[in-house]
Amino acid sequence: LAILGALGAEGVSRALALGDVAAVRAAPGVGAKLAARIVNELADRAPAVMALGARGARAAAATADGGAVGGGATSGTGGAAGDDPATRPARTGLAEGAATADALSALVNLGYDRLQAARAVAEAAEAAGAAGDGSPDAAALIKAALKTLARSL
Repeated sequence: LAILGALGAEGVSRALALGDVAAVRAAPGVGAKLAARIVNELADRAPAVMALGARGARAAAATADGGAVGGGATSGTGGAAGDDPATRPARTGLAEGAATADALSALVNLGYDRLQAARAVAEAAEAAGAAGDGSPDAAALIKAALKTLARSL
């Protein structure tokens, strides 16, 4: 829970896919040995963690946008439930999780191994974040991941 709290679902999946022990170690109460053990034991499950995070992101986005729960206008603004400025950063993170899962799904459907695809998508998302591109869409992640996979061949 400490790791999930420190990194978030997207960060955990990215750290597992990349084998980033330092990121996992950043969580409070997690030392070097425990972080290494977690990454080693869960590395093969990174694609499943990425997909799981996206399913939750889609459900939360539907709820925030007035889908399954709540719905309608927010009080005092007259706008849709998803128009609240306080929820915009959260929705951006949710969109990033959905884009990551869509990119992962596309690469697996193209015939790439789930673990290879997860690593490539994680690298592409990390590179986009480092470049300051904000939250890349699925198409941009797929394109960058395919370039990463082509270099590894």
